[in-house]
Amino acid sequence: MLRGSLIFTLTLACSSSVFAQSYKEYREWEGTLFAGTSIARSFQFSTPLDGAPPHLSRTVGVEYNSGYLLGARVDQNLGDYAAKLYSRLAANA
Repeated sequence: MLRGSLIFTLTLACSSSVFAQSYKEYREWEGTLFAGTSIARSFQFSTPLDGAPPHLSRTVGVEYNSGYLLGARVDQNLGDYAAKLYSRLAANA
């Protein structure tokens, strides 16, 4: 999993679409695809109770789930100061 993520990251970093701001020519339409993943952990926190003796606390947990995010973005440049943007994404929740 880590090796695949590293290869994917390096592929994106070396592609020319990552450096879209470095072009000197005017482009009316631009498109971008993006993807990501999260590897989550669960956390436990010792939380003191308000109004209780100092030694009394409760453990509160936070649980995150792993997931993915896929998306696409299309821009239409309308001159020097305006643009239209359409963005669509999908994620597992």
